[in-house]
Amino acid sequence: MWGTALPTAKKPCQLQKDVESVLENHEGSSLRILVVEDEIPIARYILKSIQDFLPRAKVIACLTLEDAQEQIASERCDLCFLDLNLGGQNGFDLLKSFTIHSFHTIIISANVEKAITAFEFGVLDFIGKPFTQERLGQALERFFHKGHGKFQNTKFLTAKDHLGTHILPVASIHYFKGAGIYVEAHLEGRVILIEKPLDRLEQILSGSFVRIHKSYLVALDRIQRFQHIGGGKYRVWCADGTALPLSRNKVKWAKKLFSVDDSV
Repeated sequence: MWGTALPTAKKPCQLQKDVESVLENHEGSSLRILVVEDEIPIARYILKSIQDFLPRAKVIACLTLEDAQEQIASERCDLCFLDLNLGGQNGFDLLKSFTIHSFHTIIISANVEKAITAFEFGVLDFIGKPFTQERLGQALERFFHKGHGKFQNTKFLTAKDHLGTHILPVASIHYFKGAGIYVEAHLEGRVILIEKPLDRLEQILSGSFVRIHKSYLVALDRIQRFQHIGGGKYRVWCADGTALPLSRNKVKWAKKLFSVDDSV
């Protein structure tokens, strides 16, 4: 079996220290990671590697889609490592069902030709098989550090309501607004609730959306202008006339975007 050819997991040094230092600020003791992989030797290797990096995290492995769905329904998940082929099941049907949830998904698959499509559906990272423990560590670092990948090109998001699952083209979304445990996706003439928090949406939408305020993530191509409205407050205006708050720490960014003299 291919999985038996994997090298024995080695105890990480600096990489572990880097990730653990971030964990201290992310309630790492309560971090929950799900591994969905049907090849037992590979699943064991992934679990061992993650536990070497994150000894305080709770890591659970599921061998089937049904077990994974049951686990997600019964317990919170923060991060999922997902194989695209589980006993012949359609990997992208599986991916769509997973990206509905608030947690991030990292793909581990031998089907590297599917990487671009996977990124289009909002995965955080794609690890091709065979892989090393170091590569797993890089994926974990990205999860903790909110790294914006240069290959990130999310084109679709999934949302679920009483009518079923919807595939939302990212290009149709004007902006996102934080709304308690949910996020509102504002499209032309409608609003759809999404489970992913703004921080995680910001990770997978880097390059096309910008965080202009703690509660707003806006499509760059929708922003038309910004203005100081007095009292130290600023606004940005979107193409449809919508006005949204602009944080003071983003004013310098806005001036650069619109080529405004920084002294103004």
